[in-house]
Amino acid sequence: MEDTPTRLQSVASRGQAFEVFRPRKTVWGWLCSFAIVAVLGTIIVFIVHKLPRGDPSGWVAGGLMIALLIPGVFFLSILPTMKYSVGDDIIVLSCGPFKWTVLIRSIRSITEKDLGYLPLSEGWKLPGYTLFKIRYGGIGPVRMCATSMTKRILVIETDTDVWGITPTDVDSFVATIRRARG
Repeated sequence: MEDTPTRLQSVASRGQAFEVFRPRKTVWGWLCSFAIVAVLGTIIVFIVHKLPRGDPSGWVAGGLMIALLIPGVFFLSILPTMKYSVGDDIIVLSCGPFKWTVLIRSIRSITEKDLGYLPLSEGWKLPGYTLFKIRYGGIGPVRMCATSMTKRILVIETDTDVWGITPTDVDSFVATIRRARG
C-alpha cells in the first residue's frame, strides 16, 4: 500500500493489522490555536515586564496567564496526533493521550452530515477540533474525535454510542469498515 497524507500503511498492533486514516486538515484550527497561545504568551511577558519589581500582583497575574497558556500549548500539541485506525474488529480513535475503541460488529449505521450543536453542552469545542461528548440537536450526545464541530461529520451509530469523526477520505474509510465487517 502506498503512503498518502490521508491513509498510511497498515500497522500491526496486538496481533491485528490496522489501516490508519488521518482527519481532514484544519488550517483555521491551527491558526486560531496558535494565535491563542501567542497572545497569552505576549500578555504574560508584558505583565511581568511592566510591573515594578517586588509587586506580588504581577506574579499572581503572570501565574494565572501561565496556567492558561499550559492547556493552550497542550491542545495545540495534540492536534496533529489525531487519527482513526481500522482493524479487523475494532476502530481506534485517538488524539494525543486520549483513545477510544469502537467495536465494528456493533455499528448500526454510518452517515455523513452537518450537525447543529447545543452551545451549553459539555466537551472540548476548540478552533479546529472537537473532543469528547457534545450534545447536538436532533441526535443527542455524540462522542467526538473530529477536526470540525458541525460540518461534514461522519456519524457512526453503534449499539451503545454515537461517534463523530472527520476522516479525509470518507469513502475509503467506510469501505475499510465494510471489508472488516465481511
